[in-house]
Amino acid sequence: MSDLKGKGGIPISDGGKKMYKRSIQKAKATTRLKTRKTVMRNKIEQKKLMRESLKVTKRDAAEGKSRYRLLKMRRNELRDEVNRVINDFVRLRALETLVMQELGFF
Repeated sequence: MSDLKGKGGIPISDGGKKMYKRSIQKAKATTRLKTRKTVMRNKIEQKKLMRESLKVTKRDAAEGKSRYRLLKMRRNELRDEVNRVINDFVRLRALETLVMQELGFF
């Protein structure tokens, strides 16, 4: 059998060897468990950040849609205003033509 040595290089008896191996296995299991917990904590944190990012993105998208609707309404208002001005101009031209005919310039 191989000689296992404990702390300080003291040889470990057969009964002690089993206990020593168990303690090593338990330490490894504890380390694996701590590693898994850390990985899970990191994943939870990442998901939390992703949720927050998604909320911000959704809010930005809603604001963008709202701005788009407002701009579209403003565009329509301006288009209506331009059409009113064009109609006024056409009416003025018609009146001008009528007045010119009345005065005998045509």
